Amino acid sequence: MAVALDFGDIEAERRHAEVLALADVSALPRLTVKGPAAESLLRRNLAVPDAIYETQPLPGDGLLVRTGSTEFFLEDGFAGEAVASVAKAIGRGGNGVYPVLRQDASFLLSGRRALEVLAQTSGVNFRETGTAFVMTRVAGVSASLFPRTLNGVGVYQLWLDYSYGSYLWERLLEIVQELDGRAIGVASFFPGLRAEK
Repeated sequence: MAVALDFGDIEAERRHAEVLALADVSALPRLTVKGPAAESLLRRNLAVPDAIYETQPLPGDGLLVRTGSTEFFLEDGFAGEAVASVAKAIGRGGNGVYPVLRQDASFLLSGRRALEVLAQTSGVNFRETGTAFVMTRVAGVSASLFPRTLNGVGVYQLWLDYSYGSYLWERLLEIVQELDGRAIGVASFFPGLRAEK
């Protein structure tokens, strides 16, 4: 999937990332693994969260979330390989482990003013949730959110059904721009991509 690395002025975008910006990271590889043997398969090579909605980082800016007692969500950063490795180990599934392909839209809402955008679009007080993985509605769309740090910048990452991607992007971008933020490319969060350009 083609992604915008930047929109022409990477230094300005990095400054915006620290204050308020929106980036599309829908191209990141992701996978859900479920079944009674899912945890034991993942534990072969990964640290696995114990509690539901608990998270573990993956190499290369990836993320592993336990989303049920026998269900796990994995997402790689642009340099990660965990999703491909797990998918290869599972194959078509069976033996108590089943892959579920993910086609989520995913956005990064970044910077010190990100909470102002979430306060206008969600009923959850993210100042109180800390670092928890949360499932909620954002501008009327069911989404999962997780606060994290990428390239030294605090972000809230959102995942949602791809069919609502354009709608939510437009709503969030409208609010971001009203607060003097802007859309930026993914290189502000994954600087290794600029070297590969």
